[in-house]
Amino acid sequence: MKTFTISAKKYTPYLLMDANNGIIEISGRSFPEDVNRFYKPILRWIDEYITSPNASTQLNLKFTYFNTASSKKILELIKKMASINKTKNMLVINWYYEEGEDDILNAGKDLSAVLEIPFQFIEIEL
Repeated sequence: MKTFTISAKKYTPYLLMDANNGIIEISGRSFPEDVNRFYKPILRWIDEYITSPNASTQLNLKFTYFNTASSKKILELIKKMASINKTKNMLVINWYYEEGEDDILNAGKDLSAVLEIPFQFIEIEL
């Protein structure tokens, strides 16, 4: 599987999906004009990855902002990734938030609770 990257743009986040090292990182702002078109290749890559994941996969989510439409795709993405934990493989979800950004922290806590998946919450000091 090839490494998949997307450079950050004004309305879309940076993305790194590295199957060889089991690292998936999304960082920045997510409010693309067409959320379905933006997240479609990402979700397709994840569908392929979860068929044969690394023994350990790290999902690093470092959002500074995301809109409602993006939150639905983020939820879908995490649900797909959660299937890794149903095998003998391990998934670690790191939810990064900037110091004082309670909205981002609470969004992560809400996702963790809804999905019943533990996240590691990591504060980034400014």
